[in-house]
Amino acid sequence: MARGGIAYIIEEVRRLAGAGTAEMTIATVDYFSDNQIQELLDSRRTRFARELMYYERELSEGGGTVIYHNMRLGHGWVEDIQAGGNTNDMKVTDSQGSVLGTSTYTFNAVEGFIRFTSNQKGSHRYYTGWGYNPYTAAYDLLLSWSMTLARQPDWTTDNMGVKRSQKVRELREQMKALKLLAGLAPPIKVHQMERSDVYRESIVKPPYKHTKIPT
Repeated sequence: MARGGIAYIIEEVRRLAGAGTAEMTIATVDYFSDNQIQELLDSRRTRFARELMYYERELSEGGGTVIYHNMRLGHGWVEDIQAGGNTNDMKVTDSQGSVLGTSTYTFNAVEGFIRFTSNQKGSHRYYTGWGYNPYTAAYDLLLSWSMTLARQPDWTTDNMGVKRSQKVRELREQMKALKLLAGLAPPIKVHQMERSDVYRESIVKPPYKHTKIPT
């Protein structure tokens, strides 16, 4: 059975691809089950480890005091532990690494938005979990579907005809749109790290010498 935390993403992949649970059969195996779609999603997921979340500053009613209830992960389509899962799939922790219970907040996994039930007073909160791209998974699904259909011939009888080539064209047109949408995946962050204790002018600007090429 597929994980409960990504059930909503599997549903979105089905909607995007228009795929049921028995669209094709290969060696007696029917496609596409929830587990099979989960495997597509997992093959391209992104890991976020202790990502610092960002507060939305609010003012208390009447008092004008800054309060902290709402936070954002900075990305959506993540594993939803409140729908079922474990702390390896998704967790929110404090600065000391202690896991905050799911009863202390409500979570919108599509948007990556968290609403804490109590004022967090500006304390740092971190997110650890998996990010997914349903558009890429839908593209992968349609690719395998169209390739299977492409190996099957069109045929016609006196009373009916089956044109699988037309279905292949339709699926591949759908793939073109999904290929553009697949760019909506969570961003991969790259950081440049430098050691201040070994910073030297010779490292930053090597004393290269260029020899003039004779004319």
